[in-house]
Amino acid sequence: MTPEKLYDRSVHNMFSINMVWVLIAGFLVMFMQAGFMLVEVGLCRAKNGAHTAAMNLMIYPLGCIAFWAYGFAIGWGNWFNGPVAPGWYSALGPGTSILNEGIGIGGDPAAPGIFTYGLMGTKGFFLNGMDDVSVLALFFFMMVFMDTTATIPTGAMAERWSWKNFCLYGLWVALPYCLFANWVWGGGWLAQAGKNWGLGHG
Repeated sequence: MTPEKLYDRSVHNMFSINMVWVLIAGFLVMFMQAGFMLVEVGLCRAKNGAHTAAMNLMIYPLGCIAFWAYGFAIGWGNWFNGPVAPGWYSALGPGTSILNEGIGIGGDPAAPGIFTYGLMGTKGFFLNGMDDVSVLALFFFMMVFMDTTATIPTGAMAERWSWKNFCLYGLWVALPYCLFANWVWGGGWLAQAGKNWGLGHG
């Protein structure tokens, strides 16, 4: 076997192992939902236990729909569109470079479309054209994190809000989360704004 083929195989194995790890980590984050549900049901009155458990179970489908429809595009639609690629790029492979359109400010006139400070992504609504496995692994991992983050306020508002308001919240929550995620993890303006102590690189 030539050194070039050996190198190609090792790179392929690295991407495969990283994707398996991303999926395992995503499943573990998803299982945090069970812990949130047990804590919240245990802290509310018995008559509201079923309502609280239903909220914890429904945040995933509602959040997943919102993240699929618009959240992923806003958060990671210009993911590779900055002066420095986020740390995820080297881990999941070159297929993620298809996420390369967004809205931003600053940049080099010689390289139009590459922003110094990204604001939001514009590619990937409804996962349109996203058939690369690395993009789908990134979608899953970030979706479960967004849904877990969306669950935290349900504990504070248990017994205090209606089912309709909760459903609206579940569909809305992807907007602020994904905007901020784009600024920090998507190579946006906060990721480029001076020192971040090793945080926000993905």
